[in-house]
Amino acid sequence: MEAGERVMAANGREALRMTDVGKLAGVAPSTLYEYFPSKDALLHALEEASWAGQVTELIGKLNEVETLDFKDAVETMIGFAFDTIVARGQVHGITAESEGSYSSRQILVENVVTAVAKTINENGRNPRVAPADVELALHILARLVPTMAWLGLRDFPHRLPAWRDEVVRMCVGYMVKADAATPEPKLPSLPEP
Repeated sequence: MEAGERVMAANGREALRMTDVGKLAGVAPSTLYEYFPSKDALLHALEEASWAGQVTELIGKLNEVETLDFKDAVETMIGFAFDTIVARGQVHGITAESEGSYSSRQILVENVVTAVAKTINENGRNPRVAPADVELALHILARLVPTMAWLGLRDFPHRLPAWRDEVVRMCVGYMVKADAATPEPKLPSLPEP
């Protein structure tokens, strides 16, 4: 698996060849085919391992943000999720899902949502949490952040840092109630028709 990841990082997803992976892993291609009957099977296994690794990192990051102010914790977690999706996309590309990968990905998303919701609700409802339904809000973010990361990587690579900052700001605004001391921005009045 490590050899497949390294070959894909060096050559790209489309240029991945089983012969190159076998050579780097120090095994004959026929041995590699015993574990992965096709290039697609290897790519699927690499995808699943990559997603599982990211979920583990994300859940581990929750421990690091425990002591932060709620707004700072949300900002850190959203930024971290965005950055890991971009890093993953730079190696794996933006990939289509099969029915099997979709199902396994939903299990991973559910694990993240459950862990984050537990952390948010651990000491009773945090008064700074804006959404009434925290679990639903987290499901929305668990789909929004990767989508926005992929779109930024694909459509705005030259402006990715600014894109990231706007996505984080938007998500923090959605999850965190504004401070009473910070006035809400007012929209300009529209002229009468």
